[in-house]
Amino acid sequence: MWDASTETDARQRYTDWRQCLPAELARAFALLTTTMGNWHAENFSYFAVLGTSVTNAITEALNGVAKVTNRLGRSYSFTGVRAKMLYAKRNSW
Repeated sequence: MWDASTETDARQRYTDWRQCLPAELARAFALLTTTMGNWHAENFSYFAVLGTSVTNAITEALNGVAKVTNRLGRSYSFTGVRAKMLYAKRNSW
């Protein structure tokens, strides 16, 4: 499925796999199939941005800033670090 180049193709591949899954193996793949059912839209949204420059780089950068802020502020509480991250003045991205 992850080798598909389009969302439609990926959905079809997953559907084909589900239909071909033998009954005796269904229990072994129950966690996977349940997760795919619960997160269907989220899993297939990967293909909507495939080949674009959409990344989670901003989120990862902010996580890094939070870690540095926490490391530099020896007596900061979690509430203090969170407040600094949420209310700090920053440039728009």
